[in-house]
Amino acid sequence: MSKKPRNKKRKKNRKNSENSIKQEDSRLITATGWERVGIYLLVGSITVVPFVLIVICWSVAIYTAVTDTKEAEIYRNHPDGQRESNIETFGECIYLQKVDDTTYKIVTEQNAFDKKMQWDERYDCYKEGEFSKYIWYDATEKEWHYWFFNVSGEYKHDAWLRCEENGWEFEESEGKWTPLPEKYDRNKIWTITE
Repeated sequence: MSKKPRNKKRKKNRKNSENSIKQEDSRLITATGWERVGIYLLVGSITVVPFVLIVICWSVAIYTAVTDTKEAEIYRNHPDGQRESNIETFGECIYLQKVDDTTYKIVTEQNAFDKKMQWDERYDCYKEGEFSKYIWYDATEKEWHYWFFNVSGEYKHDAWLRCEENGWEFEESEGKWTPLPEKYDRNKIWTITE
């Protein structure tokens, strides 16, 4: 008879210990309100935040690509049919040697040169730098046309420049040349001599 109560006691103790383990486990699994907020924030920062950053980065990249292309077309496109390639006449690159502060002459690559301008198929002209200086030779008029960011960049249209006997002019609209306003520093723009 004495053995039976022991078994009952053991079973009872075992049940109590199992219940206490379950209670401890349930305490570990269930979280208070603030703990839940912390868990949600952690999961959100690990999953949602990187996704939002990726979407923002792609949006900025697309916007930049689209606006840069549109601005470049507005600023540097010459009217259709007026510009032909200068590669046959001058080659892929033009090497310029400084004559004085505002004048350069074309030299060969073997000579000492101060500027190297590369032909850009996209804009059909020679360029120096990314968006600062462009030149193009108009074979019909036998004159150089220039696009300098510090002058031409202020106009929201195609503002090519040329240097005539009476001074600098800019192309206000197709074929309409207007004297360059005096506010522009002539020492910051230059010409090419033959």
